[in-house]
Amino acid sequence: MGMPLEQQTNLFKTYNQADSSTTRNYGGTGLGLSISKKLFELMGAVISVKSEQGVGSHFSFVLPLKYQLEDEKIDSSTENNTLPEASLLVLKGNQVLLVDDNIINLTIAEVMLDHAGIAVVTAEDGQLAIDAVKQNSFDAILMDIQMPVMDGYEATKYIRTQLELTRIPIIALSVNVMPSDVQKSLDIGMNAHIGKPLNLDVLIKTLVEQIDIHLHREDTLAKYRSPEVIAHSESTSRFWTKRCCE
Repeated sequence: MGMPLEQQTNLFKTYNQADSSTTRNYGGTGLGLSISKKLFELMGAVISVKSEQGVGSHFSFVLPLKYQLEDEKIDSSTENNTLPEASLLVLKGNQVLLVDDNIINLTIAEVMLDHAGIAVVTAEDGQLAIDAVKQNSFDAILMDIQMPVMDGYEATKYIRTQLELTRIPIIALSVNVMPSDVQKSLDIGMNAHIGKPLNLDVLIKTLVEQIDIHLHREDTLAKYRSPEVIAHSESTSRFWTKRCCE
């Protein structure tokens, strides 16, 4: 019960537990508090701990929230949502490959996508992403840029050129968001570029936009591949061939 000061200092670090015997006795990876801290920070909150060895531990957080007066309340039925339900239907049931070497980033993004009804497959570097693409069919790929083994740029080039998957949306995820960084992602073959830390609205809106474009493109291609269109095209070709030869 409780922890000495030196253990409290490292408590919120990734893969850290106050006592190594905790893992032996109860399991766990040492990620829980690290992920919690990251989630609180994304909401503008601060989490802290006070502990006395032999007595116990007290965890607390401060989360800034705007107080809403009674006359300021908005009818949810008339509120303009930034993510219309019709748009979210585009995402529901889609399968997305999420690529990031940071386990916390993976966990947070996976939760965001799961709430939107998206099936998520994860990979921790570019080579694992390529392996996943070879074995599965994805509706979109969220690709981190800086990763070990193979970075996002190289993985994207391989997917586009070697696997010849030119239509699947690939969206870059990076802390670097200068215009030159965005342009480099587009030049390498990516469809969009999102900054980190991830913003849920931006992430979902970008996925809706890119998957919707992808679906419309596939519908158009399917239309022109349909037997009726092919038959019409062949008939028109024979007509003009006959006219030219007369």
